[in-house]
Amino acid sequence: MFSTILIVRWFPEVIEFDAGVRRQTLQEYLDVVIYRDIIERYAIKNPSVIKYMIRSMIHNSGKLFSVNKFYQDVKSQGYQVGKDSLYEYAEHLEDAYLVFFMEVYDSSIRRVQSNSKKIYSIAPGMIRALTLEYEKDLGRVFENIVYLDLRRLGHEVHYYLTSERYEVDFLVKSSSGKKKLFQVVWEVFDEKTLEREERALYAAMKELQIEGELVTLDSYLRKGISF
Repeated sequence: MFSTILIVRWFPEVIEFDAGVRRQTLQEYLDVVIYRDIIERYAIKNPSVIKYMIRSMIHNSGKLFSVNKFYQDVKSQGYQVGKDSLYEYAEHLEDAYLVFFMEVYDSSIRRVQSNSKKIYSIAPGMIRALTLEYEKDLGRVFENIVYLDLRRLGHEVHYYLTSERYEVDFLVKSSSGKKKLFQVVWEVFDEKTLEREERALYAAMKELQIEGELVTLDSYLRKGISF
């Protein structure tokens, strides 16, 4: 069921395709975006690097992303590209609405800048198309879907780190100024995982004195995201 959800909501025309054809079609969609909206538009001189960046970002949706670390990665592989160019590539990808970057929530601008941003894909179906074993980490795909829902509702979205560096997936601020924490939980039957996620959420709720909610697949399918 979850595989159907993550495809049909963003690419409904491919849902009836054979699995292999569906995967190929989604990959072709991505290639069109890369060439038409990014490489040609911005006259990218090093297309192999930006293609690798796109695939790395989509593969790591829901994780922290650092241009500095990515620079070390491509440098170790022998790519000839400057760090400034990579920052520009990242901006191009966000301008093309292929990926989104989410900052940590903090009253200190310096701490916001010093913490890595989390990255999300515009289409979770792409994660399936580009990741052979995506089933092993469905939690991040589910988190990506929740993030997109929050964005579509027009909310300001950040992640939050408690004083003990526990991470809460989303701290959301509505247009009216209301704030709420959301912790996305996939493995609700894994006691250790659930305990870890609840610990972070409750610590953040206590620090910020705002409401929080665990978002499970069951609650999401029943009522979506409530704010």
